[in-house]
Amino acid sequence: MIVQMMKMLYLSLRQKQLMDELAKLAGIAATATASGGKFDKKLAGEKPPQHKGKYRKFLPVVEGTGIGSQEREQTEKNIEQDHLQEFSISHDILNVEKAVTMHNVKREKKRRSEKGKASATDKNLKKLRKREISRKARQKENKLFRFFKRVL
Repeated sequence: MIVQMMKMLYLSLRQKQLMDELAKLAGIAATATASGGKFDKKLAGEKPPQHKGKYRKFLPVVEGTGIGSQEREQTEKNIEQDHLQEFSISHDILNVEKAVTMHNVKREKKRRSEKGKASATDKNLKKLRKREISRKARQKENKLFRFFKRVL
């Protein structure tokens, strides 16, 4: 029962997303039909496009009364937004779970790299030990061979 309700909820949300996307695309297509200044005529009952562009606001070029204060307010607002963004970034770093996870990942990477380096040197050490052991074994064999040669 709960699973069916979840499926229905998911499907309804998905359908709403699809409808929103279609509305945006239709608005973009309506504004994109202009070719050389000739626009398509709107149909009867057609809704205005939902795609709204962002408008940039600039201060007037000509100086007048109060423009300096407007500019000051705008720069203060920009600085405040920058500080808020820096705070939000640093706030993510203060997330304890994220910090612990990052620390564990770094530690694991470091351990793996050290393990990889150690294994390479271990292989070389193993080869050297095998050589030494084989030399010692040959020397013992030679001693035994000489001993038996004398005895016999």
